[in-house]
Amino acid sequence: MDENLERIGHAMMLAWSRVKKANARMWSDWMVIGDGLLEGRRWAMQIAGTNRPEGKGYVINFAEWLKRYKIDDMHKADRAKLLQLMEERPAIEEWRANLPDYERRNLNNPTIVWRKWTADTREKKPKSRTAAVSGTEHGRARAMIEQLQARTAELEEEHSAALARTAELEEKHSAALARIAELEESAARDQQSAAPRTKTKTRPAKTKPAETAEANDFIRELLEFRFWFDQRLSARARLGFSTEDRDALEHTLHQSANEFTLMAQELSDNE
Repeated sequence: MDENLERIGHAMMLAWSRVKKANARMWSDWMVIGDGLLEGRRWAMQIAGTNRPEGKGYVINFAEWLKRYKIDDMHKADRAKLLQLMEERPAIEEWRANLPDYERRNLNNPTIVWRKWTADTREKKPKSRTAAVSGTEHGRARAMIEQLQARTAELEEEHSAALARTAELEEKHSAALARIAELEESAARDQQSAAPRTKTKTRPAKTKPAETAEANDFIRELLEFRFWFDQRLSARARLGFSTEDRDALEHTLHQSANEFTLMAQELSDNE
């Protein structure tokens, strides 16, 4: 046999062997991911003190688990179907083992596996059709139902993510309020310690409280604006900016930061 033909044929044989092994490993990897998701769900429920995978506490803790192990970029529909699949794993593994080799090798994605398993194992019932409804229309209706079910799962995941983001923003707001209170207490202590030194004929001590309250108002207004702006910017950034809008926004933020620095310097120079 021609040497070049033999080389090409041998390379083909090795490549096919690698493809078969890779597909087998892919299903095993999905199972490892599924075990991790189950453990993460149990952990989140335990920390939240609930026996059901729902509620604000569970959502926050499960989102933390996904982010910690860098699995939060998995498609939400795949994650939801993989969790359902793991709960039926023994039956699915048995069904999958009886599939033809070529079909089993290409059947790995959890969403597709779940859809085909449920289609193959659901109880077959006689279909009553009227003369006005064709088999094609029935098929389209079933496909639409499956799409709606997948979309429902995605919306549930998005709702959970929104709850987690709301909790995060509430924590930031609480931290901002705590910082304002801390600054007010610090200003009050500074006022008390400075009162004896500022009691002069030209600047009576009774004017000091009004000046301190006004400074606190400036501080509170600045912190509240920064918190409000951060919320709006974070929410809008998730939708994405065009290159031109992003460049303009970055330029304005840097310019504003420089102007705030100059304002602080002028305030210091006026002492």
